[in-house]
Amino acid sequence: MKYKKGILLALSVCREQLRSEAGNTRVYLGYLLGICMALLKTCDYLRYCNGSTIQMFEPFILILNDYTYSVFIMLGLLLTVVDSPFIDGHSIYIVVRSSRRNWYAGIMFSILLQTVFYYGIIFLSTALFSIRTAYVQNTWSQSLYVLGTFQPASALEEYGLSFSGKDILAYLTPGCTFFLTFLLNALYSMFLIYAAFLINLNGRWILGNVMAILIHLAGTVLVKSAYSLLIGKYSLLAHSQLVLHHITDAGVTDLYKSVLLFGGLLLIEFVLGTFLIKKADFVIARGDKET
Repeated sequence: MKYKKGILLALSVCREQLRSEAGNTRVYLGYLLGICMALLKTCDYLRYCNGSTIQMFEPFILILNDYTYSVFIMLGLLLTVVDSPFIDGHSIYIVVRSSRRNWYAGIMFSILLQTVFYYGIIFLSTALFSIRTAYVQNTWSQSLYVLGTFQPASALEEYGLSFSGKDILAYLTPGCTFFLTFLLNALYSMFLIYAAFLINLNGRWILGNVMAILIHLAGTVLVKSAYSLLIGKYSLLAHSQLVLHHITDAGVTDLYKSVLLFGGLLLIEFVLGTFLIKKADFVIARGDKET
């Protein structure tokens, strides 16, 4: 009974947090940034295809498997949660009514839902933008096959497009690729947001967001490094990119390593948060005065 009440209280916190975020202009700006950057890349892909039909998942797959361009998509997501740890007068009221643990669990769940919803919106925006030339059949289009298999120089020079997904095209279907791309990017994003949340619990609300961005940029540098084959595997960003995994006719043979890595890191963050939340200052948040 006690646990059931705790779950209900956590879900109530989650609902209130999502309701609060829905009325925040900053959240809409974050979505707008992510959608605009996604549509710019989608537009380039459609111009490259020159009227040829494409599979509906292809723009999303192309965008989220470009580790250089994905930084802009990530910035949009971070903007939606830039005010973490979401402590305000209402948070204090909730903590008084329930407990710090319930508040913490509810906030963590709301971050998960916001991350999934954000990437869902990114996909919907690309799918709707390309709906006139898109099909739902679970097969790759000729345009992406040529781009990923032969990587024509003209695609990069004229449209800024590249896709090192030869093995993906050979062994995976669009539906499977979409799911794995969505999963890996969501896990990676939740790790960064949770890290920012935990750092911000001490009241320095900007530090966690800066650290999340720096971790993301450092991962990009590691992947693009001349020694990427040696040190790239230590980049968390690399683990979020399906194109950088080992793919054969047996499937994505090293996928479990990335899932276990992110799962382990998220578990560590969650457990660490249960200790940090006990010392969190619920009176002063982001430099606000006591209420």
